[in-house]
Amino acid sequence: MKFKIIVTLACITFCTASVHCQKLKNEVDSLSYAFGIMFGQNIQSGGFQAINADIFAQSIQKVLRNEALDMIESET
Repeated sequence: MKFKIIVTLACITFCTASVHCQKLKNEVDSLSYAFGIMFGQNIQSGGFQAINADIFAQSIQKVLRNEALDMIESET
């Protein structure tokens, strides 16, 4: 858990200092980007080369909004 926090903070620090991240306008944007980096790296290290990013984002939004999910936990 500590490692993930350190990686997240490092990503936020790097992204905030990076010229390429000027579109990130606030801490929520930076944190969201850092989470994307972490998730992407974890997915890639699991041997996956591609996912459906739209469905991935929709599932996160449903969880954050406490909406009904399209899969039940036993299917995950």
